[in-house]
Amino acid sequence: MTDDDLSYLDDIESLEILEIIERRKRSVHPDRANDLDCMDNVSFRSRYRLNKDTAESLIQMLDDTLSAPSEKNHALSSTEKVLIALRYYATGSFQLVLGDLAKVSQSSASRAINDVSKALASLRPNYIRLPQTGLELRQ
Repeated sequence: MTDDDLSYLDDIESLEILEIIERRKRSVHPDRANDLDCMDNVSFRSRYRLNKDTAESLIQMLDDTLSAPSEKNHALSSTEKVLIALRYYATGSFQLVLGDLAKVSQSSASRAINDVSKALASLRPNYIRLPQTGLELRQ
């Protein structure tokens, strides 16, 4: 083999490596749509089974629990997490479909649903009180 042949092979190998790197790049969607801003109340309610005011109140209650410590890597906001979870609760759609709608991966949709579910469960004592005594049971 000549030096030109070896140089040509090195070029091909470099191109193959670049193609692999390019394929591995994740798509980032910093401009994810917020359905609270984009939809009217009727459309929002038909998709989320809640009106916008209730969803906004829920987001506000869960904001401290769900907010990411930084904006690194375009982390999902608490609003985005809650909307993904609410859509899941309302429709039972596959996480892959929800991720596509929200422009996130299936695993991100899964984590959002898990985080919101845990945050909601942590609020249970504030809203659900089970009877503790025989008198309370009879009431």
